[in-house]
Parts: sequence; C-alpha cells; structure tokens
Amino acid sequence: MIRVNDQESAAVVRHQWGDVQNNRVELNLQLEAPITEAHLWIPGECVRIVARWDPDRITFPPHEGLTKILMSNSVQGSFHIEELTAVEEGWLAVRLRSTGRLQPLNTPR
Repeated sequence: MIRVNDQESAAVVRHQWGDVQNNRVELNLQLEAPITEAHLWIPGECVRIVARWDPDRITFPPHEGLTKILMSNSVQGSFHIEELTAVEEGWLAVRLRSTGRLQPLNTPR
C-alpha cells in the first residue's frame, strides 16, 4: 500500500535502507510503479509518502531513529524523488530519499 500526496498508487516497495549523512538520518526506498503512474513520480520533486511493505529481509538500521520504521515495515513522511528508470515493459523503478521527519504508521494492516 502506497499513497503519494494522498493519491493511491499501485507502486510496491522493493527495497528500503537507512543512511546517516552529516548526523542526519535518511531513509531510502526503492519502488516499482506502473508506467501509467509516471505523472506521480517526477524526479526532483518532493512528495508526501505513506507506505507499507512486506520485507524480503530485515535491514539493520544504521541509527536508532529508523528502528521503529524498519521494524513496522511502514513509513509516512516527505521524500525527494531521486531517480526514475524504466525497468521493464510497463514498469518504472523509483528511488526516494527522505527529506524530513518520518514516522511509522500506527494503524494495523
């Protein structure tokens, strides 16, 4: 489940990882989205994301600020669209980097 600026998306989180840059915690998300949603994923723009994912593995957080998010497999917050790439016919790879305060979702699946 992903919402982009309050719009439902058929995108799926494929990978998530944390990073610490200049004492700032960042969460990166790699998504796959249908090409029909390209208008939602403009590189360089900031978007409000609400997302849940089914992890293929648990990533050890590089900072305690990401522990609740990675353990809940969910996030809400602002993200910068870093990159958009066509990966196969009809699908896009979207790379996002967090830009502000993040929170896990507090509602059950």
